[in-house]
Amino acid sequence: RMPLLPMLTWALLQASAGGRLCVLVELQTGRPRRLALQAAEASWAAANSSGSVYFVPSPRSEKAEDVDVPPGVLLWKAWSDSVPEHCSWVLKVSADTYVNIPAISRRLECLEPALSIAYLGVPKVVSTEGGPPMRVADRNAGVILRRELLKTLGVWLDECLNQGGGFPGSFLQYEDVVLGTCLWMHGVELHSW
Repeated sequence: RMPLLPMLTWALLQASAGGRLCVLVELQTGRPRRLALQAAEASWAAANSSGSVYFVPSPRSEKAEDVDVPPGVLLWKAWSDSVPEHCSWVLKVSADTYVNIPAISRRLECLEPALSIAYLGVPKVVSTEGGPPMRVADRNAGVILRRELLKTLGVWLDECLNQGGGFPGSFLQYEDVVLGTCLWMHGVELHSW
């Protein structure tokens, strides 16, 4: 069940699937959808040979604790229930982000035996009053989650959003802070790639 994927794109990409790394390319909603999809498919065509690339429209935000939940968080939640079987790792990036898929795939092959490594990205530090500083992955550089972690993420995100995550409501507007803080609260540490 992947309600966020256009069915035609899903069918085309399923036929080319087979890699261990799956890439979610998030299409922003502000552009005409057909043009954005065509541009993203053209830009990512070469990368599709190393892994599976899925073009996913950015969902509309929802409310939690009277604060809009970032669309990227909703996208992670949707994929937590429907990650394809062939995906060992899932990388989520914006359509306008360049990522060296072959290099990342090689890096992930090295990390495959280290089961404690499940959350990767370029770190940034977030601090709140009275709380310890936390390292979260900067969403602009892309975030990678191991399949096993992604399968439990939906439930964890619901828990974190329902309790406000233990941080001010203004932090809920940042996808990387919500994701990183929720994972940190569940004992998952960020690893730099």
